[in-house]
Amino acid sequence: TATVKYWKCEDRSCNAGVHTNTKDAFIKTVGIHSHLQSPENIQMMKSI
Repeated sequence: TATVKYWKCEDRSCNAGVHTNTKDAFIKTVGIHSHLQSPENIQMMKSI
């Protein structure tokens, strides 16, 4: 919907994701990551 942003894991084989509102506030997680973390690939969102 227009009030929810849908985010999907960048790993195409993974079904995990999150839902945020239009101001990027967390709403809920969806699915479970099917792979280990790759710290070198993590991008952090800076919140002001």
